[in-house]
Amino acid sequence: MAIHLSLRVAPPDLQQGGNSRISYVHVPAARMSIVIYIATAINSSLFPLTKHPLFLRSSGTGTEIGAFSTLFTLVTGGFRGRPMWGTFRVWDARLTSVFILFLIYLGALRFQKLPVEPAPISIRAGPIDIPIIKSPVNWWNTSHQPGSISRSGTSIHVPMPIPILSNFANFPFSTPFKFHFKGGRRTMILSVLSSPALVSGLMVVRAKNPVHSVLFPILVFCDTAGLLILLGLDFSAMIFPVVHIGAIAVSFLFVVMMFNIQIAEIHEEVLRYLPVSGIIGLIFWWEMFFILDNETIPLLPTHRNTTSLRYTVYAGKVRSWTNLETLGNLLYTYYSVWFLVSSLILLVAMIGAIVLTMHRTTKVQRQDVFRRNALDSRRTIMRRTTDQITIY
Repeated sequence: MAIHLSLRVAPPDLQQGGNSRISYVHVPAARMSIVIYIATAINSSLFPLTKHPLFLRSSGTGTEIGAFSTLFTLVTGGFRGRPMWGTFRVWDARLTSVFILFLIYLGALRFQKLPVEPAPISIRAGPIDIPIIKSPVNWWNTSHQPGSISRSGTSIHVPMPIPILSNFANFPFSTPFKFHFKGGRRTMILSVLSSPALVSGLMVVRAKNPVHSVLFPILVFCDTAGLLILLGLDFSAMIFPVVHIGAIAVSFLFVVMMFNIQIAEIHEEVLRYLPVSGIIGLIFWWEMFFILDNETIPLLPTHRNTTSLRYTVYAGKVRSWTNLETLGNLLYTYYSVWFLVSSLILLVAMIGAIVLTMHRTTKVQRQDVFRRNALDSRRTIMRRTTDQITIY
């Protein structure tokens, strides 16, 4: 959609013509390089305080993405300035400061190859360059024009800022496809599956149509099954769609279709349970924060090799087990109680769905089937009796 807006919807500039369309990707890339640098500097500052590997990984990944964004900004800026300035490169204040930012990114990338970690230190030493990038067009008379979009408004035509904002929103999702991370193809597949899962999860609570609120979890379940395959949990990936889509989601869909749901009543109930949902959301983010650390919550293969040794004599037997055998061993030994609890929860959910369908509201007119059948039978008997009297 952003590409369509940039090439088809947005009008060309009066002086630059079609060359102005480069700014629809040049400006978002420049903004993204600054935003990523600020986020990377924050993660680099938090790592010495917390010693959590999540901040170190975020700093390294942000350095790679920021270097690509800055390089993309310099290249597209050269093509955009060639018709206006007559050259690809001038020693403009903003261009020079952006080039210095690119050198800082390159230095941080180089430091990541060393056995020590001076890359976070180099990132923390460069935030002074950010205001120099942002404000030279207002401080000095440079080749760059002043900012066209600000808090007070915009000095360009209304259709022009829309492609810029759209590309800025899409840039974080398109970056993993243009740059190879340390994880390689698995990281790209992870981005493809996780991004729709997050958007679908948000639409579950944001969709106004109740049927759509049930259809979006199906997309979440499909993406989650793909993520389980990446983790090597083939059995869980196979069972996840069968149970959640084939049973739970379909049951929810039938229940929603049978209800006469009033949106106004739902909004009133949401405010009542808002504190509880906030607490659950905080617990969820706290769990995700620790799941990323393998030392805090180990994955299934590590848990298998450490906890299943007491059930066998030969170590080679443990290594030859499949995921299905390992899952069955853990499920029916260590987690047998939780397995029964989850089965009980599913049973209660099925009974609850049936009870909800039998709930009667006073505002909805319903037809009594038994009374209707009795009335039809009575009318049929009366009609036959009347016909017989008429014949005689």
